Parts: sequence; structure tokens; C-alpha cells
Amino acid sequence: MQLLSVIVPVYNVEKFINDCIDSILGQSYKNIELILVDDGSTDSSGEICDKYCSVDKRVKVIHQNNKGCSAARNAGIANAKGNLIAFMDADDLIDQDMYEVLIKNLDMTNSDVSACSYVKEYNLDRGKIIGLHKIIPDPIVFIGKSAIYESVTRNEKSVEGYLWNKVWKREVIGNHLFREDIVMCEDSIFSWEVLKSVNRVCYCDLPMYHYRILTTSATRNSSLEKMSGALVSYELMLDDASLLPKDVVKNLAIQYLGWNYTIFQHMIREKERTSSLYEKVKSNCVCYQEYSCYLGLADRIGINAIAKHNYTCAKLSVQAVGIMQLIKKKICRIVKKQV
Repeated sequence: MQLLSVIVPVYNVEKFINDCIDSILGQSYKNIELILVDDGSTDSSGEICDKYCSVDKRVKVIHQNNKGCSAARNAGIANAKGNLIAFMDADDLIDQDMYEVLIKNLDMTNSDVSACSYVKEYNLDRGKIIGLHKIIPDPIVFIGKSAIYESVTRNEKSVEGYLWNKVWKREVIGNHLFREDIVMCEDSIFSWEVLKSVNRVCYCDLPMYHYRILTTSATRNSSLEKMSGALVSYELMLDDASLLPKDVVKNLAIQYLGWNYTIFQHMIREKERTSSLYEKVKSNCVCYQEYSCYLGLADRIGINAIAKHNYTCAKLSVQAVGIMQLIKKKICRIVKKQV
């Protein structure tokens, strides 16, 4: 059995880290090295990691000053001994046979990366992880740059650009590191860069990773400055995508527009009217406005308003759409109650 190094950045997750670690150490695939990188936690997270290290020789703990998730992952890579690498977020969970399935698929298809699907869970004290799956679908194999990147940018039956739903061969990661100057979507740009040296990826359409979306998540509580990092990531990918199939550009552009619209909504909520930031968002919406037709109605109206108007007019348009959506939801609730 090949050694699998699982890298987990840890920062102030004392409520969730036990479940995360238990789901990793309880894997049916036993040849695991768990690297917990305590990124300057101010709660008991670091102590919890040390306790696991003292009772299970597979656990390694690294303590460092708070440098961010990317720096923590880089520290994990530098200390990993396995020829297979996996990443996991400290507040998530995985099914008991996830790594066994992914590694079997990796070997069976002679791939460099093996991925699976995932399930989103909201504010749960503990996710409903599954033991050994009775039925496992055959892996789907993507061969060549065009097929791989089309799958990376697609949202259904695809490998997607996340880190945590995959097992990576160490040799394809090579000297690649996470960009420590980007706080959001840093995993996407890392995956994008690593996959440049990959020719075969396999995917299992089975949701074995439990991605918990918490009210304290970085995305929900991030600053505009941090969120702007997502734009940098997508701009780098869009520049590369010019030589790839049109569907790749389309998928990236749709996601890029979504981030621009999210940033504008945050500007409204935070009453932040930085002219340079709005002009950047507006310029981006103008540049990729043709792809707004693939968005939902509310987002499409918002993107077009940003592209055509100044900050004040765009704000009024977005707020008007928001009010209309609230009214629609209330009407739907009334109708359901009457039925």
C-alpha cells in the first residue's frame, strides 16, 4: 500500500477538528500519514492535535505562527513523506472508504489524480458520514488537457477545481506551492497549475466528501480585499484558457462574473464605495457581459446594471431585484400554506 499524506490546515476549529481527524484516522485505507498544521490557533485546536499525535503514530503536528491557509498547506507539503497527497479542511468530514476508493481508481485507470463528488452540509454538529459503500460507480476518465480542464470548470459529473475531493500523485505536484498572497480561490489556481502537467484524471460520481458550510466560514466573513483575490485567481486561469476549448472559457467566465457580482453585493452591504474597485468590477462585467445570459435572472439583471450604470444606479437596480425576490418568496410561502 502506498503511503498517503493527508494535509489539514488547522485554525480555531476546536468544535470540529475531532470529527475531522476521526474520519481520517478511521479510513479503511490504513497507510496514512496525517499532517496537522496548527496555523497559530488561539483556541484549543493545537492542544487537540497534540493529543492525537500522542496516541497515534500516524499523526504529525506542525505548529507555526498564523500565516494563512496557503502557508499551512505549503508547510504540510514540505513535510509530507507519502507518494500520494490529499488535502482536507479542518471542519469537514469524509466517508470511511473515500481514500480507498480514490486510490483504487487511481491505480486501475493509471491516472495522476483521482477525484470524487461531494455533498454540502449546513451548520451541522456532525455530518452523516457513511461507512463502506455497497455500490461504487465505475470511474470516468478524462484524458488530455482539453477534457481535463473542461471537467475542472464544469459543475456536474466533473473533477472540479477543489483540492479536498482528490488524491494527487506527489510527482505531479512536484515543486508547485500555494500562492500565499491570494486568500480566496487559492486552491483553484493551485489545482489549475498542477493539472498542466497531468494527462489523465479519473472521477467517481459518488459524494464521499462532506463539505460543511458554516456561518463562520471564510467566504461569508471575508473582507472585500480578500475577496478580490478570487478575481486574481480567475484572471490567471482565464489568461491560460485562451488556448483551450470555448466551453472552458465560458465556464470560467460565468464563475468570474459570479465573483464580481458577489463583490458588488458586499460593497452595498458594507456601504463601501471605493471608486477604483467598482470601476474594476464594472470593467470586468463589460468584458464578459456576453456570458451573463447563462446566469439566473437576478444575477443577470445585476451584472447588466453594473456594466451599464454608475455605482448608485447599479446599486438601486440590485436592491430592487432583491426586494422583488423577497416578495416572491413571501408569496410562495403564503400559497404553500393555503394549499
